[in-house]
Amino acid sequence: QLSQIVVHIHDEKESGELFPSVLLSLSGEDGYRNNSISSAGGTFSFVDLFPGSFYLRPLLKEYSFSPAAVAIELESGESKVVKFLATRVAYRFVDFIFASGISSFSQTLYFSCNLVSLMM
Repeated sequence: QLSQIVVHIHDEKESGELFPSVLLSLSGEDGYRNNSISSAGGTFSFVDLFPGSFYLRPLLKEYSFSPAAVAIELESGESKVVKFLATRVAYRFVDFIFASGISSFSQTLYFSCNLVSLMM
């Protein structure tokens, strides 16, 4: 009987917004590899898996995950649920400007230009 792994990814902030899609890298015995994208909201199911040892790792630019990866042992017909907690660790400059508010755009731009001139 085949097994499955159900993955849930939650944002540390629990903002209520849909979590972006995450690349889920699953590797197993005998060279098994499966790279899949979770749905928006952070859920995915790996189905029709043979029993054995697997290693699951989530990947998304600008985020770190806890745990970073999980080793999973699946028995015949077993269903395992794996949960990851995502923490945003980096922001693009554009995200920073909009998060700060448009009114602070000129201050941010001024600060950035001065920072660049100091580095030269």
